[in-house]
Amino acid sequence: MRAVTLRICIPLSQMMGIDFATAYQAIVWLARVLNLILVEMFLLRENLKPQLAE
Repeated sequence: MRAVTLRICIPLSQMMGIDFATAYQAIVWLARVLNLILVEMFLLRENLKPQLAE
C-alpha cells in the first residue's frame, strides 16, 4: 500500500514544483503514518465485530 501512495504523491509533488528530496522524505513519512492508521482502524473494526454481534 505504501508503494501506491508513493507512486501517486511523488508525481503530484513534482507537478507542484516541490524539490524531490524534500517531497520524498515527507511523502515516505506520511505514507507510513497513513498506513499505520488504516491498519489500526481495520484491526479495531475486526475486534469490535464479535462484541457487536452479542
